[in-house]
Parts: sequence; C-alpha cells; structure tokens
Amino acid sequence: WIGTSTGLAHFKAQAYRGVPPPPHAVILSCRLGGRSVSPDGSAIPMAAHRDNTFEVRFAAPSFAREGGLRYQVRLLGLEPDWHLTDGTPERFPKLGPGRYQFEVRARVGQGVWGPSSLFRFEVLPAWWETWWARSLMVVMGIGLVGMFVHSRIRVIRRRNRLLEEMVAARTRELVRANAALRDQSLSDPLTGLRNRRYLSVAMPDTVAQIRREQRGSALGREERMSQNVDIVFIMVDIDHFKAVNDQFGHTAGDRVIQEMADILRGAIRDSDSVIRWGGEEFLIVARNVSRRESTILVERVRSAVALHPFCVGKERLFRRTCSQGFAYLPFVPENADLFEWERVVDLADHCLLAAKRSGRDAWVGIYPTVEGDSAILKNRLPLEIAELIHEGHLDVKASVTKESLIWDTPPT
Repeated sequence: WIGTSTGLAHFKAQAYRGVPPPPHAVILSCRLGGRSVSPDGSAIPMAAHRDNTFEVRFAAPSFAREGGLRYQVRLLGLEPDWHLTDGTPERFPKLGPGRYQFEVRARVGQGVWGPSSLFRFEVLPAWWETWWARSLMVVMGIGLVGMFVHSRIRVIRRRNRLLEEMVAARTRELVRANAALRDQSLSDPLTGLRNRRYLSVAMPDTVAQIRREQRGSALGREERMSQNVDIVFIMVDIDHFKAVNDQFGHTAGDRVIQEMADILRGAIRDSDSVIRWGGEEFLIVARNVSRRESTILVERVRSAVALHPFCVGKERLFRRTCSQGFAYLPFVPENADLFEWERVVDLADHCLLAAKRSGRDAWVGIYPTVEGDSAILKNRLPLEIAELIHEGHLDVKASVTKESLIWDTPPT
C-alpha cells in the first residue's frame, strides 16, 4: 500500500509487466492553406503556391498519463532532423514549392520512440517559378541583354560617327588653315602674287612633266619650234623705278608695283603664273608655249605697261615702261636634262640686263641654234652670251636690233 496525494494506492507487484511498449503516434487532421485534406495517405494532395501553409494535428493513444507523453516531428523537404514539440497543432507557414513528408513519433517518459506516422503533400510552384516560365525569363533576359547591347552598340556607333564627323570637320579646318598658311607663305603680301618660295615648290613637278613629254617626242627641232610644248621664263623689270620712290615716296612705289601686278595678270593666260621676284622685278612662267610665237606674249606685256597710266596720288598720273628678258625650258630641245630650270631663269635675267643696257622698254631672249654645241653651251653660259652668239651657238630674239644689244656694260 502506498499513500498518495489523492488517497491510498495499492500496488500489486505480481501484476507488473514492466515498461509498456511505446505508443504509435497518429495524424488526426491536416490543412493546406485554407482547406482540410485527408491524412490517410491514399493520395498525395497538392496545394497552390498561395496555399503554402501546412497545419497538422496528431496524438498517441496510450494508457499512460497525458503529461508523460513526448513527441518528435520533422518535415522532410524543409528540415532533415527531428525536434521535440509540446503537442498539437504543429504549423509550418510559407513553404516553398516542392514535395514534403511530415513525420511524427511519440514515447512515454524517457522510453524509446515509437513508430512514426507520415503524411506526404506537394506545394505547386507559382507560374513564374515553373521551368517554362524560368526558360522564358532566361530567353527574355537574353533578349533584353541583346537589346541593351544592340542599343549600346548603336549609341557607340552614333557617337563614333559624330566623333568621326567632328574629326573630319576639324581635319578639313586644319587642311584649310594649313592651305591658307601655305598660301600665305607662298604669296607676296603686297601684290597677292606668288613668291619665289612657290616657284621652288611648284617647278619640280612641272619640269618633270615637261621632261617626260620631251623624251617621248619624236619631233625634230624645226617641228618643235611651232609646237606649244615649251616653258618660257620671262623676267620683267619696271624701268626707272627708283625715280618713283625718290619723287613720290615709297607708298606711291608700292602702288605702282600693285598696278604692275594687275597689268601682268591681265596679260597672261590662265595656265601661266606671275611671280613677284623681288623689288620691282617679276617673273612670268608661261607654259605650253610655241618658241616661234613666244614674242607675242612679251610684246603684249611691254605694250600693256607702256600704255598704262600709273596713279601715285589724287589726280597724279604718269607712265612707265618695262624691260624683259626671256629664255626657254628645256633650253636645248634635244637634251631636256642639260639645263635646270634655275639656270634658265638666270639666263632670262641676263637677257633682262641686256634689254635695260640697250635702252629699256625692250625685250630680249636667247635660244640655241641648230648648230649650237650643247657641251659648249653648258660650260660657258651665262657668262659668255655675247661670244656664243658671235660663234653661232646662240641666237637672239629682241625688240631692238641685235647689233644694238649690250651684254656686258653696266646699266646707266
């Protein structure tokens, strides 16, 4: 007999069979979201993604007192381990999509765990969590990335085009600026004519072309004399120009030089060039000229200057003449390489000096005769022009008589 708080208890030891077997936990009810589902396991219920809360009630039939029962639960798919629970209901909210298996077991006191009961269910994914939706999103994502890349490429290309246009515009501006600077460096600021620097830049190509044409020509000297195939260098000098500066001043002299430049521009052809050689001297480079008719040009220049009334101030007009000397390139038609263009210009300058020594307002030009010896001409020009004329190696074209020409006397 044993006294207890509720009275006297009688324990019959012979009837004690030991610790009772562990109880079998039973799932009583299940809910998925807002609906009840059968826990018998005959079919695996499925819940929509919004019905993703699982709630379960369970119990363990036993003759043991209620406080002596212990429960363990786990939800495979969410957690692999068992954990103790105080009882029902057990609730698992906001489950992700997938398959789950709920298990529960019980024991009495510190005894062994009894067999478990299980319940399987599945939470369906939302439409955006399905494989086809994910595939579509991947495709759309790739498309968006492609569109973004394409858009960026278009923007970059458009920017590159703008940059290229800017660079091209700046390049054109630079080319124009360089051309303007080059023109300034190759032009005479007083008259706007080309200067000596221009001649040194332009003549090499012109001379090369002339030499190619001369080498390929099968014409004899007499035939060539009438063909427009030569270049003539005409050196022009204003007669008595120093008197203009002395009488009217340097400003008047500059005005005379400017008017002289205009006269020469009007006298030449479009294919010809006028060079400000220095001071009151000018050089005309006439291209594609016939040797027989070259004197037409020099006479046109002489008469245009002689007839022009130069203005040196308000209602102050006077006249001036000019002297000219000229020579041809190639100087020796049969040997285009014998004389460089600079040497031919020097010959034209010596002819100019002869025109000035011989009375001014005249023109003088020289060219080799048919019998002229090229080697002699090369070695003795320009210092022995008079002797070479006398020996028959050179001939003269002049607006004055050959006998009146003075080649070696200083001008007065």
